[in-house]
Amino acid sequence: MNEDIIKQEFIREKVEKDIRAIFEAQLLIARERVYTRTRYSKEGRSFYQEQGFGTTLDRDSLLLKALESPQYKIEASGNGIISTSNIPLYMRFMDMKRVGNWQIYNRQVWGILYNNTINAVRYEYGKQVRDQIYERLNEAFSGTTTQI
Repeated sequence: MNEDIIKQEFIREKVEKDIRAIFEAQLLIARERVYTRTRYSKEGRSFYQEQGFGTTLDRDSLLLKALESPQYKIEASGNGIISTSNIPLYMRFMDMKRVGNWQIYNRQVWGILYNNTINAVRYEYGKQVRDQIYERLNEAFSGTTTQI
């Protein structure tokens, strides 16, 4: 196989794994922070947490539907990888302080892509290639020794 194809497949696998991690983190934030409201007593103690957004329970929101069944596509383009996904447009604005500062979009997307994906591509690709070469050499030498 061509080295470029191997590298491209390695990068595609890492990007796909981390995109799934982004959607899982965003779904967790949406369920635990965005759609949770705590009722307080006059003394400041919490009575209970209620799932909802604002004053109404919103279990069928577009955000939850999009995060529970994410739609994304990863494809090779030349020597690179292109990833596209469908998310509600307003999700990008939920990180703004005046809207709620939910840290559901920018922190998750950039944090996971920069911390996980780029480091994996930068440092793990060489290790994977070395491991594959080591395995193939072991197979080749173990195969020749048994034939003798």
